[in-house]
Parts: sequence; structure tokens; C-alpha cells
Amino acid sequence: PSRRASITASLGAAAAWDADTAVGRASTGQGPVVAPPPNFLCAGSRLVSLVSIGAGAHGTVYADGLGEGALLAKVSHANTAAIVEAECQVMQQLEAAGVPFASRCAGVCALEDRVVAVFSPFFPGARQIIATLVASLSPEAQELLIRSSASFLVRSLAAGIVVSDLQALVRTDGSVLFIDFSEAMPLAGPTGASAALQALGEWCTVLPPATHGAMADALAGELRGFNAASLRQDVAEVLADAPLFAAPEAALWQLQAAARWAAR
Repeated sequence: PSRRASITASLGAAAAWDADTAVGRASTGQGPVVAPPPNFLCAGSRLVSLVSIGAGAHGTVYADGLGEGALLAKVSHANTAAIVEAECQVMQQLEAAGVPFASRCAGVCALEDRVVAVFSPFFPGARQIIATLVASLSPEAQELLIRSSASFLVRSLAAGIVVSDLQALVRTDGSVLFIDFSEAMPLAGPTGASAALQALGEWCTVLPPATHGAMADALAGELRGFNAASLRQDVAEVLADAPLFAAPEAALWQLQAAARWAAR
């Protein structure tokens, strides 16, 4: 199955947890799936009645109900516990830095030889973002998506975190939630800057070329929200080089000027 976060599978049919079994199991390529039992306590939350909503290379995701804001439980495979635990730590770092539009992790706990990470929020009515979906949005929805994604990208890089292989859920009104932080890395690492540019490039390919100018303006606006000379040089350089090839030259110049102003 795909490595991508199984939260995206919440939009399809959900299979209910077998309440007659103390520990639900199913056969996968990663070995048996271990499902938390009813009323499972984890990270200060009681997960009452979990519904399986999908599986990926790093684990299986369950929702505690299918309503707006429901909690999610990601159960690792036996050999991916460290990956899920590290992903939760990244999500907590993003939250501590005030990075918006990102899913949150309340913490992890043990379940047999696995770990369970408690995520939020459940984001019903959304689809995994792809270029054709963005192109189908109304201009108002595209504007909201662009502003929100610019805020996430700038703030996550300012926090020193590169989120590679960006994954996001988007609704028809343009509201967005970034998910799956299992490939995140420090910007200060040896490949951090190149990974950040690659992630920005991948995100830009999702945006219709006609919106590249608006994305450049949104990134510049986020940069101008920082105090002068307050942003790390490597963050400013990455954002100034965002591959928005269809943006007007004036918009790119404004983005580069904002990056120079914010860099220390």
C-alpha cells in the first residue's frame, strides 16, 4: 500500500472494529494489524469506539467516530514504531512553533509491540490534494488554499523543519490540512535546503500556473510578517528560490525582496 498517511482513506468506506475481539487483527504485507481495544487510554484521551479508515506502509489509522474533530489513532507496525514516534515528535514541534494548518499529535503510547499515536483533527469532506482538484476549485477557494499553504510552508521552515513529500487534504471551500510528517527532517541538516526546495517544487506543481503569482504574493506577505533581519538566512534563501515559474517577474521580485528583508 501507499506510504501516504492513511487519514486520506477516511473519505472512503470505513470498516468497523470487531468489538467481539479484544485485539482486532488482519493480515497485511507488514504482518498482523493490531487494533486498540474499546475505551483505550492513550495520551490523555479515551478512544471509545475506533473505526479503521485505512492503512499504509507505516501503520493503520483508526478514527474515534467520523464526526468533525474526532480523534485519530495511528497504530504502527512492529517494525515502524520508531517512525511513528518520530512523526509525532515533529508534529509536536510544529505545534509548539505555532505552525498552522497541520494535523496535531497529542502523544504516543505502547500497544503490544507497537506504538499508538493520537492525531487530530479528523477532517471529513476533504480529498487528497492533486493538481486537477485544485484546478476545479473556485477562485475564492484557490485563494484560501494559497494563503493557508503559504503560511504553513513559511512557518514550518522558520521552525527549522522541512516536510518532504508534502501531503494535504483540501475541501471544496479551499480549507486545507497538512498531514503525514514521516519524511520530515531538520532544515539545518546536510540535505535540508535541497529537500526544502524539492518540497516547494512539488507543491508548486500542484498549483495551476495561473495561481503562481498569487502564491508568490502570499509567500512574500508571510515573510513580511516577520521582523526585519529575524529569519534564518537559509529559510529566506529557500523561499526566495521557490520555483513559481509561471509567476510574473514583478511578483517574484517582491518575493525575493521580502526574503532579503526578513533574513538575518
